[in-house]
Amino acid sequence: MKPEWIVTLEREEGDTLEGVIAWVAETSEATGYTVTDLAREYGVPVKRLYYHAKKYGIKLPRGVSAVFRETISECMTARNNARRDKWQPHEIKFLRKVYPSQAITIAAIARRIGRTPTSVERQAAKIGVTRTRFKKGSER
Repeated sequence: MKPEWIVTLEREEGDTLEGVIAWVAETSEATGYTVTDLAREYGVPVKRLYYHAKKYGIKLPRGVSAVFRETISECMTARNNARRDKWQPHEIKFLRKVYPSQAITIAAIARRIGRTPTSVERQAAKIGVTRTRFKKGSER
């Protein structure tokens, strides 16, 4: 006697449980629809479908879920943006040391620490560092 969820799944999909899991495994890389999505759709614990896949000898690909890819992409983008927004102590120390000097351009400072010239100027203003101005014709 089959459990109710297997009967429902087989009736709605028009194939055996083994066939449905095999189809999902074959097409998951192309479609992004995985066993996790199938489990969510039918209200079955995903571990139960993994158990049946192992029982039938079906190898399931990992990390191909469209939801997984989208979530990871959003997370990494947010993390990279957050990291670049916050200036690290060594960058501020370097900026305090070289920004007042006219010997190095703002663009060169920006290249050295991997930021834009505009962000370097903003950070310098924020921490109160100014460029030394020389009068025309004076020695540097």
